Amino acid sequence: MAAVGADIDILCVQMCFIQCQLYRIPAKIVHGNSLTREFWSAWCTSDWISGGFGRAMAEKIASERGGETAAAVPAEPITLEQQLVLF
Repeated sequence: MAAVGADIDILCVQMCFIQCQLYRIPAKIVHGNSLTREFWSAWCTSDWISGGFGRAMAEKIASERGGETAAAVPAEPITLEQQLVLF
């Protein structure tokens, strides 16, 4: 399980990040407006980073775009906008 959340209020983002970090939930918390698709920052818990969820999301986006294999996915990280498309 992994969680992705978005909020426009930075205080809510910080509180959510702390709770996810304390409970060891792999999570990416986005500081942005989900209605207008604006974003300013993203906070990833240590379990998100060590669990390889960023790579898994990149593979999912690549497979949806044209059936590319996991080996064809570039090693560079995907942008936050590309990650928001999944949710």
